Amino acid sequence: MLAEDTLFLDYLTYASVVVGGGLILFGLIQRRFRILVIIGLAVPGATVGFAFSQKVPMRFDVMIVQEPGGEISWRKVR
Repeated sequence: MLAEDTLFLDYLTYASVVVGGGLILFGLIQRRFRILVIIGLAVPGATVGFAFSQKVPMRFDVMIVQEPGGEISWRKVR
């Protein structure tokens, strides 16, 4: 089961790519704002790095059943 906030991080990543693309496009059209091209490349990179560092790997439980001496016992391992 994936973490609940994973979907939000995906939307955040896509939005940063759109914003970064807009900054790059604006920086290319308006020559005096060339710094926006560099910022437009940095914003999605930083956001993707942050989003992937926050994602939680899939977790699942394993049930181990043991029968010591005729008695059944079990435990969950995450």
